[in-house]
Amino acid sequence: MKRLEKDFTVLNDTEQKTFPAPSPKECIDYIVLLKGEKRKAPKVQEREVINEPVASDHRPVKVVVSL
Repeated sequence: MKRLEKDFTVLNDTEQKTFPAPSPKECIDYIVLLKGEKRKAPKVQEREVINEPVASDHRPVKVVVSL
């Protein structure tokens, strides 16, 4: 993650666990945005891990941002 954060901004809350879906114990899913010199920092309006333990082995991650 340290290496990734050099060029990308992590938008989701990495404290929210995503895996395994039935009983999450760790965060291994990330939504990121490439950093840009001319781009303003994104404003995160909403972020959540959706409580869906059946559709996948990971829980869905949702982030709403304004750029």
